Amino acid sequence: MDGASIALVSREGHRTPFPSNRTAATLDDAEFTLGEGPSIDALREGRAVWDHDLASTTRWPAFAASATALGAGAVAAFPLRVGAALLGVLSVYRSASRPFGDSTVADTTVVADIVTGLALSRQAGLPRFDEMFGPVRDLRAVVHHASGMTAAQLGCGVDEALARIRAFAFANNRTSEEVATEIASRRLRLDDDHGGGGAPASEAS
Repeated sequence: MDGASIALVSREGHRTPFPSNRTAATLDDAEFTLGEGPSIDALREGRAVWDHDLASTTRWPAFAASATALGAGAVAAFPLRVGAALLGVLSVYRSASRPFGDSTVADTTVVADIVTGLALSRQAGLPRFDEMFGPVRDLRAVVHHASGMTAAQLGCGVDEALARIRAFAFANNRTSEEVATEIASRRLRLDDDHGGGGAPASEAS
């Protein structure tokens, strides 16, 4: 593998990612912005998900196009679970497009079990997870805050507001967190139109 990302999921559904490198971080953000990808399916289905040839897959068309542009040829995601409870997901990628062997899947499953134990240790107050894997990216909370602000401004539901933020980010080749940060700091306000356009807050007010 060329990189990995561990994403812990709170009871409210917020994801806190711990990427191993910049590409892993960007892949995680692409899933969040586009609303599709291996880790999303792994969390939804509660099982391991992978694709060894992103250049030809039809499973996640938007994510696959973004991932291949970043140099990822194959991806896999393994849920971090204890019984029926899902704590998060372990996502891995590699540049080469080739099938995942049985030994690779088995080894990564073991790693996912180890990470699950570490996540439980974090909840139990043992050595902090972020001290072992790096600083917590708290920007996802900004996205949810911005969704609430946008919902109140436009008089729509939070889910629709989040979809508008994601659509605006995708259309402008930006991350959801970047757009949300501008909305939360009142530098940007999304227009109430079908295109999901936006304008500087000073112009929109």
